[in-house]
Amino acid sequence: MLGDWSQLLLPVVFVVLLLVLFIAPWLFAKNYLKVSPNMVAVLSGRKRRLP
Repeated sequence: MLGDWSQLLLPVVFVVLLLVLFIAPWLFAKNYLKVSPNMVAVLSGRKRRLP
């Protein structure tokens, strides 16, 4: 019984690592805000209103 889980564990860990490697840079790029050196980025509030 334990052998079945150990055979399945490695592919599941591999798929999760691949997802993290693709999702983390996408989230970083989506939330990145470029500001020139003489400006200040003010982050507050929501970007959209709730219904």
